[in-house]
Amino acid sequence: MFFKTKKPSTFSRLPFGMSNAAISVMTLRITTGSDGQGRILRLSGRIRSTDIENIREAMKGKADRIVLDFEEVTLVDLDVVRFLGVSEAEGVELVNCSPYIRDWIFRERNSEERD
Repeated sequence: MFFKTKKPSTFSRLPFGMSNAAISVMTLRITTGSDGQGRILRLSGRIRSTDIENIREAMKGKADRIVLDFEEVTLVDLDVVRFLGVSEAEGVELVNCSPYIRDWIFRERNSEERD
């Protein structure tokens, strides 16, 4: 008897050196710190809409300035992009944001303005 295996029907591009297994188990990690002028939240991994409340919680507190550092973020979803656009409009600083996320925030902001 022969068993025929199906090839995946979708092709996903992953960063060099990363496997599907690494992506599927990667979750959001939030590391907080301060630079003396405000609170810095270093985000790592994949950010899903279910993570937004955790980010909001971490942003709470007394701080003149809040910075979200995206250097180690691999993927975001639509709700996260919308949340980031609103947060940035409210004064939250987004640093080390990949071009695809930055462009997506810009496009979402423009589409909301047209509606």
